[in-house]
Amino acid sequence: MARIVNIERRKRPPRSVGIVFDDGAEIVMHESVFSRFNLSIGVDMTPEHMRALEREQTVYEAKAAADRYLARRPRSVHEVRKHLMRRGIDEAFVERAISDFLDAGLLDDTAFARAFVRDRLAFRPKSRWMIARELRTKGVPDETVQTVLADVFPAETEIASAMALAKKYLARAGSGDPARRNRRLFAYLRRRGYDSASIRSVFHELGLGEGEEQTE
Repeated sequence: MARIVNIERRKRPPRSVGIVFDDGAEIVMHESVFSRFNLSIGVDMTPEHMRALEREQTVYEAKAAADRYLARRPRSVHEVRKHLMRRGIDEAFVERAISDFLDAGLLDDTAFARAFVRDRLAFRPKSRWMIARELRTKGVPDETVQTVLADVFPAETEIASAMALAKKYLARAGSGDPARRNRRLFAYLRRRGYDSASIRSVFHELGLGEGEEQTE
């Protein structure tokens, strides 16, 4: 058992509290963690109490790391979990932090997927298949992917998406050899994940012929 002999505010890390024990040991924790325990000078701490303090501080550090990661851009649950594990945080503390974030609505794969699809459609249009693949690589469950796509980017709008992309491409392409331009357009749409049938439908609507699935 160790007795607390000193408690002091620390400047580094910011908003931290240092607890010194009579055996020379010291624990530094964030003030939000400290406030959850009824600690004062003269209190005796059992090893179990010490471990509880250390666990709560580790959870706080995991949540702080997740906060910083999420501040850059929205993330999926899988991305946050992977990031925290890479930092060497024990899996149990990672899962506790993620659970708290889910309960608080700070992590939500459905909201993340919706924002991701809308962003792709607005700034980097791609086919439903390619967007779905990107979401799956980010660990979004397939059921969530399909539900979000059905709502935000339904299958019947895919040709319209390819059409808008083709028109933008043609506006940039300007004059030149039509056959060469069309082959490049076909390849461009294929790289964006649209299937040949959809692309040929776009070509037909734009009066560009059948389209050729080849590049020079």
